[in-house]
Amino acid sequence: MRHQLPEKVLFLGVAGIDTAVLFVPRRESLLRDGFHSGYSLRLVQYDTLKSGEKVRLQERAIRSKLVVLPLPMPQDSLQTYFLKVTTSVGDTLESTILSLHTFQERQRNIGLMVGIMLGIMGFAVLYNLILFVTTRDTVYIPYILYVFFFALAIIQSNFTGEGTFTEWLIPAKIHIRTFLVCVIAISSTQFTRMLLQMRSAFPKGDILLRAYIVSQILFYC
Repeated sequence: MRHQLPEKVLFLGVAGIDTAVLFVPRRESLLRDGFHSGYSLRLVQYDTLKSGEKVRLQERAIRSKLVVLPLPMPQDSLQTYFLKVTTSVGDTLESTILSLHTFQERQRNIGLMVGIMLGIMGFAVLYNLILFVTTRDTVYIPYILYVFFFALAIIQSNFTGEGTFTEWLIPAKIHIRTFLVCVIAISSTQFTRMLLQMRSAFPKGDILLRAYIVSQILFYC
């Protein structure tokens, strides 16, 4: 269900929240028992608003990669909301109520910073690729892989998922984040070995780094 953006939103963070469901009271009914005992039951119906990394963009209350939920706040009334959150990264939840303008400005700033980072990293990949072609120095290969997969990790965190234009590149159903972190760790370690010439300069340290690379391949990639 698509909801109009309210004046306030509940911001839960950039990443780490699998699912977030906000229960918003829609209507309240008063039910009385059939024995005229004077007891009554208030029945409240709720609308559910969803967000989170495991929720398709089309199903989110606000179509954003950020974990954010609209917060309807009628004037001159007291509202009780219920929030259900599932996460696999910790047991601490930080939430902030923002105005719609502040949230949109924050979203633009994050997009701008990510775009600048990707531009710098793309230039670094292209520049080092040219150096590798001209010098044939293999030390550039692990560095190029490191920067390239680091950029992919940023894209995966900010722009991919079911329903986004990059779904064909990194489908959300593939658990690729661990793989990207693994490749980044291996390529950066290999670049350090080759740049410092550790095989000849620091043989014992080189053995430790090679053992680290092997452990990454066996247990994480």
